[in-house]
Amino acid sequence: GNETSSDQRNWNAAPTLLSGDINGNDMADAGDSHTIVTVTTPNVTLDGLIIAYSYADDPTDNSQVAIGRTGGGLYINQNASFLLKNSILHDNIAFSDGINGLGGAVISFTGNTKLISCLLYDNVASTAGGAVSGESGEVEIINSTLSDNTALTGGGIHLSDGTLLVANSILSNNTGTNGHINLVAGYG
Repeated sequence: GNETSSDQRNWNAAPTLLSGDINGNDMADAGDSHTIVTVTTPNVTLDGLIIAYSYADDPTDNSQVAIGRTGGGLYINQNASFLLKNSILHDNIAFSDGINGLGGAVISFTGNTKLISCLLYDNVASTAGGAVSGESGEVEIINSTLSDNTALTGGGIHLSDGTLLVANSILSNNTGTNGHINLVAGYG
């Protein structure tokens, strides 16, 4: 574009789509990208993205936290701050091999993860956290909507450990045991 600063960017008029839909059928299914965005660097901000159509089901992944079966849309594992704003995550899946399947749209393992003015819908985790799974650290969801996400537990949000803040946000039609928010012992 002709912008002279990043503040002039109009992400509504020119959206950036990061799609895992390798087979091009506008669905998240086996064979699509396992995780679309992986963040391991501290102090990252992503702004104005659409992240869609991941299928995290990689049974060959032997990493400690099984990146191939968690955080279909966005996988965060760094001990600092991460900010996602003005973004949409939809149709992302984290599929379990029996011990994973966490964070259909987003999984955060450490640090301070903030989602501001985001829309997360139609995401699925076979175990927990259809939209968001926080495994430790702080998770903040502000001015956002989490709708129609599904998991066995915590269709909207699953927090294993750490602290959770949800402010000025809408949680609607998220399904699973403790549909909107599932808090596990040890949370702050």
